[in-house]
Amino acid sequence: MAIGCSAVVGVLILLGIIGSFASSGQTAVRATPAPASKATAIASARPAGAASASAAPTRDGSCTPQPCANDNYGWIVTVSNVKYGASSGNQFNNPEPGNVFVTMDLTFTNKTSDSRPADESMFKLIDGGGVSHDITLMVSCPSWQGVDVGPGASYGPKCIAFQATGGKPAGLVLIWNPSYFGGSYKMKLS
Repeated sequence: MAIGCSAVVGVLILLGIIGSFASSGQTAVRATPAPASKATAIASARPAGAASASAAPTRDGSCTPQPCANDNYGWIVTVSNVKYGASSGNQFNNPEPGNVFVTMDLTFTNKTSDSRPADESMFKLIDGGGVSHDITLMVSCPSWQGVDVGPGASYGPKCIAFQATGGKPAGLVLIWNPSYFGGSYKMKLS
């Protein structure tokens, strides 16, 4: 409560100072807003006509081949071998009625200066019907333990499996949440 009152008093004092500038006929100095990002700062500092090919990377830098995502200037996951309607490899391991299995391979590449965690629990699949799915277990795509991938190292390919709405192979999106604290990435698979 005391913090809230202090904030209100501070705002009132600031408004009083601004009001006194306005009534005295003096012009207040306006600060130039800070650039929105490093890329904007570099672009605004660049001479007119300079090429923009060397712009600074953003938090989610580029990566190839697609589908892939790049977090923190070099923590990259690449998706390959996507199979909609994949076989479980076992007659007793079946998806829920109306669903199919979707499998894919993930490869992690660490181009940062710190170790990064790679874990299958960081992923969800949004299917063509708009339903979000957690990973699922199946014989032909065994579960794997999470690891830390050191600077300069790669890990994978590792299979990961989901269930998805049957008959809707278009619109698959893989969600990657590399930090567990937000900042997820969407990778279009179909």
